[in-house]
Amino acid sequence: MSQQTARRPESPGDRLAIVRGKRSQVAFAAELGISRSSLQHYEAGTRKMDTDVLAQLRVLLGVDPLWLLTGEGRGPVTPDESALLEAFKKATDDGQHHLLCAAKWIPRRSHG
Repeated sequence: MSQQTARRPESPGDRLAIVRGKRSQVAFAAELGISRSSLQHYEAGTRKMDTDVLAQLRVLLGVDPLWLLTGEGRGPVTPDESALLEAFKKATDDGQHHLLCAAKWIPRRSHG
């Protein structure tokens, strides 16, 4: 636990842990095709992620490598975003059209 409190809160390891979510390190490492030890090192910040791992995260989970490494760009899809996307995919053509029209009227957050 002391390792977690000692590292920066917005490190690549922290973002990798966010991507892992509630999955165990063993299960997530197996999903990525790496050892649990490697995953532990990546999350602790004692080893940098190699390009193979970044590629696996991109292909399997759609994780943006730029966000993972720097915190810039788009992070992982939230459960709400995923649910909305699934609802859109399951909607009829007419339903999708109405959802897209409604989206144009949703107030946007300011980024400034």
